[in-house]
Amino acid sequence: MTDGMETDVRSFEEARTRVMTMVTELCADESCPIQPVLGRCVDQALQSRWSNPVKTYVPLLAFREVQECIRLGYCPDPAAGTMG
Repeated sequence: MTDGMETDVRSFEEARTRVMTMVTELCADESCPIQPVLGRCVDQALQSRWSNPVKTYVPLLAFREVQECIRLGYCPDPAAGTMG
């Protein structure tokens, strides 16, 4: 499922597209608890890692974080101090 995630990433948008493609497959049906906030979860996971100078694994690590959010049924919202 993570094929192609370990290649060089040139931009935040490229990384976001990769991760969104992967998590959309996991969260495809309406029973997915974080479907309404999926984009925010992906952005949050990527932003927390984007300062890393080595971008190769950023999409994979972000994917794993969002995968865990799907499993837990919520995605923390640090800006609001709430769970999404």
